[in-house]
Amino acid sequence: MKKITVVLAAVACILLASCGAKKDANGWYDDFEAAKKEAKSSNKNILLFVNSDMDVPGTDAGVKFLLENADFTKAVKDKVVCVHFDFTDLAAAMAEIPEGATNKEQKAAEKRKAKLNTQFRIADCYMVQQTPAVVLATKEGYFITDVQFDFIGTTADGYVSALSLEDAAVSEVNAMVSATEKGSAAERVKAIDKFYESQSEGHRLLLSDLCRKVLSLDKKNETGLVSKYIVALSHADAYTYLVTGDVEKVLSIYEKNAADKRISPDDAQTLYYIAANVLANTRVGSADKIIELLEKSIAASPESEYAPTLMQILDSVKQMKASEEAGAPDYSAEDSAAEEPAEDTDAGSGE
Repeated sequence: MKKITVVLAAVACILLASCGAKKDANGWYDDFEAAKKEAKSSNKNILLFVNSDMDVPGTDAGVKFLLENADFTKAVKDKVVCVHFDFTDLAAAMAEIPEGATNKEQKAAEKRKAKLNTQFRIADCYMVQQTPAVVLATKEGYFITDVQFDFIGTTADGYVSALSLEDAAVSEVNAMVSATEKGSAAERVKAIDKFYESQSEGHRLLLSDLCRKVLSLDKKNETGLVSKYIVALSHADAYTYLVTGDVEKVLSIYEKNAADKRISPDDAQTLYYIAANVLANTRVGSADKIIELLEKSIAASPESEYAPTLMQILDSVKQMKASEEAGAPDYSAEDSAAEEPAEDTDAGSGE
């Protein structure tokens, strides 16, 4: 998927869901939100199938079989809603619209780019690294497991059998999700925390609605988990804007949540540092702003184990600024803020 990332990263990301999308003749949706709506109404899980120009060699026959006949989707229609993301011919789809294109052609190209960008963001949240890929998700869109199709056979039986091997994982995850809707507020928060901890860091980006539930269910922080989920929600919300290049919005999320009275000093320190690191790595902010954020980070928890490292980073940025003002050769603030002072400080970590 690295080549896909390069292609899409060069395009201004427009996160718009495609409108009016329906299943194709063989039973595949290409609109994830429409598929999720169908999954919720029919109480089914979601199967996401992704293929691309970089599919593993030797999988062509299996991919073609899944896409060009309805045997598989018909066989599993009582269990899952099927979604297909097609990342083939990306270079052509994401190329600059040629001069002289009609208004209709331009709108069609823009719609195609918007759909691809939306699909790619979703695939990224499911941590699709190699194609073809098959992912199972709950009706809410929470990750269940990756499904291992061999993509060699050209009959539905083998694929249906591979899907059935995941029945235990499906039951386990759905049971944990169901528990988040039962019991007292405290019991629901603890169930959310159990499910959250069962997910990998990347897949936690899909749990923003559950993070919000923690904050609404435990307004007095009786479980002691509120600060944790302010941080988790910060990452999930910031990711949405980070992939669009809206750095100002990302900063506003981290700064606002770092100043939340419910957050712990150490978590506030982490969020202020992340904001500074985002500025340094995107190279869109001034040294003064980076210094301000680092100073807030240190002040939030001056006795923490990470405060000395943060002081060193702050000194480096100040030296850089002084060198620039004196006309000395420039070096990047990115180098100064590269060392993580705390665990799980990546905007896309979901933690």
